[in-house]
Amino acid sequence: MNQIIEKIYYRTFNPLPILDDNDRNDNNSTSVTSTVSQDTPSQRRERFSVQANFTIAEISTSNSPELTLNFYEGPVFHTLYLIYKSWYDLTLPQIVEEAIKGILFEGWKQKEFLQAKKLADQLQSVKHLAENAKDVYDIPHGIGRTCIRLYTSSTFWYKSITSALWNPHTITEEQFKILGAFCYLLQTYMKNLSKKNIPTNTILTVYRGMNLTDIQVEQFKQKTSYFRFTSFTSTSVKREVADMFGNTLLVMDLNTMNIHGDELIDVGTFIGGDSQMPDEEEFLMWPLSTFQVTRYEFDIIEKKHVFYLKSSLPSRSTST
Repeated sequence: MNQIIEKIYYRTFNPLPILDDNDRNDNNSTSVTSTVSQDTPSQRRERFSVQANFTIAEISTSNSPELTLNFYEGPVFHTLYLIYKSWYDLTLPQIVEEAIKGILFEGWKQKEFLQAKKLADQLQSVKHLAENAKDVYDIPHGIGRTCIRLYTSSTFWYKSITSALWNPHTITEEQFKILGAFCYLLQTYMKNLSKKNIPTNTILTVYRGMNLTDIQVEQFKQKTSYFRFTSFTSTSVKREVADMFGNTLLVMDLNTMNIHGDELIDVGTFIGGDSQMPDEEEFLMWPLSTFQVTRYEFDIIEKKHVFYLKSSLPSRSTST
């Protein structure tokens, strides 16, 4: 297993291609979007109600053994980056630099280089804050908040990350190479924030609107099943926000203690004013947050499925 992971690293972490002036000019001329615009109602609907970001969490063996990770070690990007950091002794400024390169390269691939340059410049402007960090886990607020703003903007970058994490065990080496550093920064900062964020510690219920097919509704009704959200997932403290989106409302109970009984299970953090949509009072969950259905009802007035979920952790015996 270690040899397989090592092989991935040696193949994956070659320097990203350096774009010359011709590359930049070509992509500037074909880019459709040159600025990061404010979210429109349709863009908000995409982030707050997209249906393809969960799986039934049987935690079965992955079809890609080289990317199979223990469930309790967290998402692929985050875990592999920890290993990579220890092997190559990366500093936080180097990780931020890789995140910047990833944004630029993905923008080049998507023919959105002007937009990518704008996003990358925002992260570049706070990169110097990493110089004073104690270690790679000590993500400065300026860097962390910038990552949150970039992720919550409706751009190609958000779409690329979400698309990759919908199927975490089929992530390609190229996707990991491009997206991994940024996902590491975002999730590490979120986890740090959740430990000392007073709003997060007092939030016990969040809401999510979704569009579910009839088959997915029936899957959700199986109360013995765990449901794992494989990507970063937007929820709101306000029920009325979630009610605007989709044919299904998820009422998500976060008041679940960990196995030691000394604190709540962490599934995400309140990002509030750091989000591009502060009025939504957003609670952002990190990948592999797991819930179990406790109750179902159909709202006749709103003609909407309502599922009550409780944060949970599956048994260790089911992890790979």
